[in-house]
Amino acid sequence: MFASYFLTFAITWICLIEAVSSAAGWCYQCDYREPNCQLNVDPTAMAHMRVPCNGQCYIRIKENQMFRGCSWEYGFMQRKVPYTLIYEQEAVWIFCDTALCNVSPNASA
Repeated sequence: MFASYFLTFAITWICLIEAVSSAAGWCYQCDYREPNCQLNVDPTAMAHMRVPCNGQCYIRIKENQMFRGCSWEYGFMQRKVPYTLIYEQEAVWIFCDTALCNVSPNASA
C-alpha cells in the first residue's frame, strides 16, 4: 500500500517538474507589423512587448511573416523540443523554454 502511494507521489512530482521546467515565465509578443519584430531584433527595443507565459515562447513564421509569443495562445499545451523547426498549423515554429528566449531563432543568441 505504501509503495502505491509512493509511486503515485513520484509520478506526480516528475510531471510537475517537467511542467515547471518548460514554463518560460515571460515571452516577447509581437508580429510582422511591428518594425522591432523582425528576424534580427534589439531586445531593448522590445522591452514593452513582454507578456507572462506558463508555456514555452515561440517564433512563428507564416507566409514570410514573423510572429512571437507564448505557446498557449495557439493551444500548444505539451512541451515541444526547443530550437527545433516544427511545421504545424501551416507555419514553421521554433519553441524555447527560458524567459524572453524568443528574441532570436538561434539557441546561442
